Amino acid sequence: MDSTRLADDPSNFLLLCDSCHRLIDRVSPTEYPTEKLHAIRDASIAEVSRLLDTLQYREVKPYAILGNLGNQVAYLSSAEVREALWNSKLRCTKDAPETLFQPGNHLYKDQTSTYWGALFETLRQEIPQIQRYLNGASRSGAGREELAIFPLHLTSILILAGHILGDNGGIHLFQPHRDKVGEDLVTRWAWPTSTLSPSPEKYKVRTLKSNPADSGEVCLLVSLTFGIDPSRLPEHCYKDGKWLLSTLEVFVDEPSANVISHPEDLQHFGRQLDDALRTLQDQFRAKKIHLIVGAPATAAVVIGQKMQARHHAPFICHESIGGPQAPFLPSIEISSTQVTALASGATCSLQP
Repeated sequence: MDSTRLADDPSNFLLLCDSCHRLIDRVSPTEYPTEKLHAIRDASIAEVSRLLDTLQYREVKPYAILGNLGNQVAYLSSAEVREALWNSKLRCTKDAPETLFQPGNHLYKDQTSTYWGALFETLRQEIPQIQRYLNGASRSGAGREELAIFPLHLTSILILAGHILGDNGGIHLFQPHRDKVGEDLVTRWAWPTSTLSPSPEKYKVRTLKSNPADSGEVCLLVSLTFGIDPSRLPEHCYKDGKWLLSTLEVFVDEPSANVISHPEDLQHFGRQLDDALRTLQDQFRAKKIHLIVGAPATAAVVIGQKMQARHHAPFICHESIGGPQAPFLPSIEISSTQVTALASGATCSLQP
């Protein structure tokens, strides 16, 4: 019998718990033929090897920017974080990511005054904390770890988060992916390994109206997940089939929910966004920028990261809640010194 003949052969060893040992040897031995046991052993060795390999990866500090979307509470598990990091050859020693800007699971309606009031209370507490960490004040000036950011929040808050994080190195963004057929749920934050590098020409900028208004107000549209219907915009931007403000659009030819599917997508998008912001600032002399975004979570963070000029024009972020044809309404204003909730007037300082 092979079990007796190979009892001392290391190639025949399979580590089992007591329950599985009894199941295989006594309870249901016929259900575990030699071929199946070899397959179990090979899979176990491969998984152990994979886990040991992760010890060589660079260490990062994970942050989850989670909010309530569509009246549902966003959730991110430790397993999802680990798998996404390992897929990018990164690792973290702390299992659970720190959570930023989460107003509370009981506050699930994201367009109520209660929600925004609680959210701004959270911002007032957490923005100074993350700023101290980023500038080294909380670490006695020591260099910070690289950061892994897992964003799933209202577009306006993701833009604000990117603005706070800044456009510095050592920040890794992870995109939640949809429709990953045949893959385990924990891999939804991992960048798809089968996706090819995108073309640098994938993201484009076009001018929809170029004559600056006397007020200095301009519009910037970002159409990545869907093309933005102008009729959904506030009337001071677009009315009766006409653009009333100078307007630029960053877009792709084929918008979709999976438009950001490779880390290089964010680099190419960021370069086009830089060009659009320079045009608004230098050529249009923008004094106020109305920002209307239809884009994945990571792209929203990148938009905020690009808002780094010391004296940039205030950005009015808009949200569309209530379905694909709901109007875009102003939500928050981000200046170089503070963020303001436009419905309530609540403010939070952005000064470090």
